[in-house]
Amino acid sequence: MFIQHFALNEEAFGVTPDPKFLYFGREHREAMSSLYHGIVNSRGFTVMIAPPGMGKTTLLRYLLGKIEDWADTAFLFCSFDDKNDLLQAVMTALSVEPDGSAYFPNWRRLQADLQRRSERGRKIVLVFDEAQNLSSTTLEDIRMFSNLETTQTKLVQIVLAGQPALLQKLQAPELEQLGQRIGVYGRILPLDATEVEAYLNHRLGVAGRTERLFTPEAVSLIAQCSGGVPRSINTICYNAMALGWVLGRQMIDEELVEQASRDVKVIESKQDPIARRSSGNGNDSNGHTEPPAAQGNLPGQLVEILWNLGELLEELEKLSRKTKNTWKPRQSERDGAEGVGEERRPFRSPRAGANRRSFPRPGIAGESTPLAASELDETAVTPPVPESPAASPAHESAPEPPSAGAGRRAEIL
Repeated sequence: MFIQHFALNEEAFGVTPDPKFLYFGREHREAMSSLYHGIVNSRGFTVMIAPPGMGKTTLLRYLLGKIEDWADTAFLFCSFDDKNDLLQAVMTALSVEPDGSAYFPNWRRLQADLQRRSERGRKIVLVFDEAQNLSSTTLEDIRMFSNLETTQTKLVQIVLAGQPALLQKLQAPELEQLGQRIGVYGRILPLDATEVEAYLNHRLGVAGRTERLFTPEAVSLIAQCSGGVPRSINTICYNAMALGWVLGRQMIDEELVEQASRDVKVIESKQDPIARRSSGNGNDSNGHTEPPAAQGNLPGQLVEILWNLGELLEELEKLSRKTKNTWKPRQSERDGAEGVGEERRPFRSPRAGANRRSFPRPGIAGESTPLAASELDETAVTPPVPESPAASPAHESAPEPPSAGAGRRAEIL
């Protein structure tokens, strides 16, 4: 995508643990030294602790590449169901053919093979990555491999690498024997601001770029946003370069790094415009928030579109809550819901004549045109009850019910 745009031969900030991109900061050098000397001096068990994203897997693969001339290695990073599953996985990684599925025959077969390799001057190194995910039972089964030894040396060198939870697990009482056998501890801590700049230059140089790409202000912000964690640095740099390529930039400045940091949500304090809208900052006199001004060559139209979309969503949410709290079905809607499926029948009043007489006909506005005498059914008319003096002109008293004879005549009609 942007490799040619920034004069690179390959991706500089990829996500795979490629050993050639490994940068040796102070912490990485010390961890590498601890692992290497633990293996060379046949210390048996070596442990490396590192937080997520610190590049321990890349460091382990670099280590295995350095010792492959004089050591046979097995890199294991999955969990195991039982000790037989573990043993067969180790044998497969070391190219030892299992002798059936029984545990003890396979154990003796592996021991004999390791003895022959040791006599040829080869070391055997087992590396268990993400060891914090292994159960206490599996860790105890791994300890049993340290019993493969001669009177002069250990036949197997074991490296346990994992996150800080591994150290807590190794301190458990049930793993006391394993803890006592660990000869070397190593750790990796985040890079400082100076190392972050060197880290960027190293990876860009490996990828083929010879000139500076990130401004000093951008490097400082990368160190702040990433916390010195290599994985976060790679993510921020990749997104900043992608944004710079879209905008046609030749250099990555602080502006692009800030936008990239927001996109990957590395720091919560760097909120995007829509998030700032909900924080209550930038309100105008009417209580509405103002969209942020586009800075430099940032895509101002995109910021404005996102801002307006956020305002619209907020108004729709308010309207939805208001409608939910205030809406009540009208009587006609309730009646309609209750009478679904029932046939509507026309209403016929027993006093049809009286209703016809009082119904207004089209005419002059505000007046009612009386019906002709021929239109009235005199047999169905009952004289109205005289109006009570206390009655309001707008509310007439109900007329008396018709006589029995009149009611029968109405039914006949």
